[in-house]
Amino acid sequence: MIFNSIEEAQKSIHQIKTKEKELMTEQLKEILENEKINTLLQPIINLSNNNIIGYEAFNYGPEGNLKSPRKLFWLAKESDLTCRLDKICREKAVKKAIENKSNGLLFININLDAIGSPVFKEFLDSSSFISNKIPHDKIVFEVSEQSAVTNTDLFKMTFNYLKSMGFKTAIDDAGSGYYTNLQMINKIKPDFVKIDIPLIRDIDKDIIKQELVSTIVRLSSRSDIKTIAEGIETSVELNTLRDLNVQYGQGYFIAYPS
Repeated sequence: MIFNSIEEAQKSIHQIKTKEKELMTEQLKEILENEKINTLLQPIINLSNNNIIGYEAFNYGPEGNLKSPRKLFWLAKESDLTCRLDKICREKAVKKAIENKSNGLLFININLDAIGSPVFKEFLDSSSFISNKIPHDKIVFEVSEQSAVTNTDLFKMTFNYLKSMGFKTAIDDAGSGYYTNLQMINKIKPDFVKIDIPLIRDIDKDIIKQELVSTIVRLSSRSDIKTIAEGIETSVELNTLRDLNVQYGQGYFIAYPS
């Protein structure tokens, strides 16, 4: 009786979760249909002189269950809607940079799953960058290092393809898979390496994190790759990163996305 009760409870929970997911998927479709994506820009600064070198675009859903970018993109992947969401976010990022007359580089996150789609190729081949006065070399496409763990060949091919078209590239979340990260830096040679937030958090108190970041910086500098620290939240983190010769940085201590 106890076993049957547990089994029934588990089935009920599964049914509730399935129903919730179905409702959220309908919400996502409505968001995509009406392009209800809010794009904010966060400045990235040169840590040696505090000058802004560019902005990263962050995309949020409307108020409610799907405001979080993480949840938004997770559900899009689960619902096979990644390409549509990615397309809207890219276009919104470019338009926002134009509206704000943002000088410098524009950092745009792209999903590895969406890159092979005809929609992405159409986006790259379009004249949107030229007509909006954003040349290719002012666009930095960020691809998460975590993608390289599951598909190294596609990861490398993607970077080569983007660079061949004149775009700049960045490995995002570097340090989340430390060995893979070192391999990717050496093989792919992106323009930027963005050091993952967990490595930055409380780095002033952690000698191991300092050594790991120092190694990434040294390896990157040998290939003329620039390093960017993500998620800087305190002055002591910022000063430690300066001491470690990290070139650029972003985070709430510097400025919130706005």
